[in-house]
Amino acid sequence: MKKLTVFWVFMFIASVFFVETALSKDVQKFGKGKAGCPYAGGGTTGVATTGGCGWIGNLPYEEVSDVEKAALLYVREKEKLARDIYNAFYETWNYRIFYNIPKSEEMHIKAVLSLLEKYNISDTITNDVPGTFTNPDLAKLYEELLKKGNESFIEALKVGAKIEELSISDLKKNIEETDNTDIKFIFGNLMKGSINHLKAFSFWIKAQGGTYEPSYLSNEEMNDFLTTSNKTAVGCGRGKRALCGQNCTFFNGNGSNTPSCGNSCVFQKTESVNENEDK
Repeated sequence: MKKLTVFWVFMFIASVFFVETALSKDVQKFGKGKAGCPYAGGGTTGVATTGGCGWIGNLPYEEVSDVEKAALLYVREKEKLARDIYNAFYETWNYRIFYNIPKSEEMHIKAVLSLLEKYNISDTITNDVPGTFTNPDLAKLYEELLKKGNESFIEALKVGAKIEELSISDLKKNIEETDNTDIKFIFGNLMKGSINHLKAFSFWIKAQGGTYEPSYLSNEEMNDFLTTSNKTAVGCGRGKRALCGQNCTFFNGNGSNTPSCGNSCVFQKTESVNENEDK
């Protein structure tokens, strides 16, 4: 009995560490901001405007293709799916991992909304009721995953891993299909968040004695994301954060953009960069 008690104390502490680390990284990237602006970090005042977060407006205003519009709307609802399912699982299983991660998903949802507002794209989430979606495929997926996760706690963890794996797979494609600086930036940060969440779910699955087989990524890709530093970010000088993308630009926080580094990156100024922060 004593050994079991020690084990569950360890699991609780580990869960807090993994989930809080993932959440803190989202807050680092996106910022708590002012006036409820979820992405107010990055060196600007962070005041929310009718066009979304103030600093988003400082990035170039570029033409948005139909493919990019569809991706923004899909990603926004997919982040909502993740948030709604994790909230439901917290009510069912009452484990902390399903309490904190939805906070990150909420920031992701608002981040995409800031882009919709910037480009005057009509939002498909007009009534934010849990489990409701405009996209019929996401509505069907929600019901399937919710039912599966309600079978047991470990199945709920596997559902979480599957959602994050799907997000990574989709976002990789979305990033390849856009050439807009701000869309690439937001999608890159969402992908980092999904990788962190996937690591947390994978840790818990293993701790519960379970195994997880990827559905959307290859085994090699899955292992790569779980065992190496985040692939969407690379170091490019002290005080800078580089996100993989096209049109290498350094965003210095005051609205000016100058070429830098030459590695097809988009840069966001940060206070400091710890090379081990994503491990």
